Amino acid sequence: MNAIPEPRSTPDAITPERGDAGDGASRVLYFITSYGTGAQLQRLLRTLLTGDPDCAVVIHHDRFQADLDLGDLADHDDVHVLTSDEPIVWGDLSLEQARWRVFEWSLRHMEFGWMVLLSEQDYPLVPIRDITDGLRRCGADALIEAVPIEQIDDPHHLRELRPHHRLDCRRRYEYRYQVVPRLGLTDGWPDQARTASRHLRRALYFTVNAVQKKVVLYSFHDKLGMGTKVGVRSTRPPFDANFPCWYSSAWFALSRRAVRSVVAFVTENEDFVEHYEDTIIPVESATATIVCNDPGLRVARRSLHYVRWSDRGSGRPDVLTAHDAGELLRSGFYFARKLDLVTEPELFDILDRTVLAEPVAEKAVEHASADSGG
Repeated sequence: MNAIPEPRSTPDAITPERGDAGDGASRVLYFITSYGTGAQLQRLLRTLLTGDPDCAVVIHHDRFQADLDLGDLADHDDVHVLTSDEPIVWGDLSLEQARWRVFEWSLRHMEFGWMVLLSEQDYPLVPIRDITDGLRRCGADALIEAVPIEQIDDPHHLRELRPHHRLDCRRRYEYRYQVVPRLGLTDGWPDQARTASRHLRRALYFTVNAVQKKVVLYSFHDKLGMGTKVGVRSTRPPFDANFPCWYSSAWFALSRRAVRSVVAFVTENEDFVEHYEDTIIPVESATATIVCNDPGLRVARRSLHYVRWSDRGSGRPDVLTAHDAGELLRSGFYFARKLDLVTEPELFDILDRTVLAEPVAEKAVEHASADSGG
């Protein structure tokens, strides 16, 4: 592997940290975001820890959504749970800021060579050791599906605009937004009248957005229940020709070098963070923009996840079923999302036969301390 230049120096505010050398240099740290009670998360943890006993896991759990129960895994030496003082709100910077805090904590407290970002609704498609070996051999500092927004295609007609198009990305990240208060004027109306009102409102937003570029009325998919935001075009965005804005998947893998670079950047660049605080779904841009613009990092623009969308605008991928197992296992991806242990438990068992050669629903995972007699 060719040598990679050292990134910018890490500021004193986030040092000292655990070293890059030693036994932990090739260790994989799985960073999992959690919102549920823990049943499905336990299944994922057992699979990861059984498949690669040398890996470690750090969980960021939103305690405002549910109490987390990890059972016997709560005492596992290589499972760490972090929380925030405020709830995580999908669509604003709270999730991205929580990730950056976990990045910093991990640099301080964990030895790892790679960090893989997952949700509790993800599941591996290949043996865990294959993931570890693949990361070690990839020759990059980041595996992330990302593209500069100016290189994204637009639809032929504005009415076909979707979240993955260039114009939508520009509206998300080149404007500063505020929430439009919900007045609830149509709450008591009949369903037909409320539907007609919703269509009329969307037509109004479309017209306002189409005739000028200074202000954007941004509405989310009805399934998200997030209302409307009004955005004003930023006069001083943090992007330019040498530092373009990127659009990416929210799920990726970073080397320790890349994690350190992200933490250093957000610590040193308050204007960048402040800009993204008022954008739409920054988790699909902010970290990727830092990583992909860093000349000291080698980035492989590839996805780790199989994800299927029936309605991209909803923000919610399809729930995969046992009927999808063959396609998943042939896909070549490391992980799939999203899975549901309650409605599709059979899919987990099918995947385990490839990932671990046996299901792990009841399989015990020994604590790391057991090997040393602790």
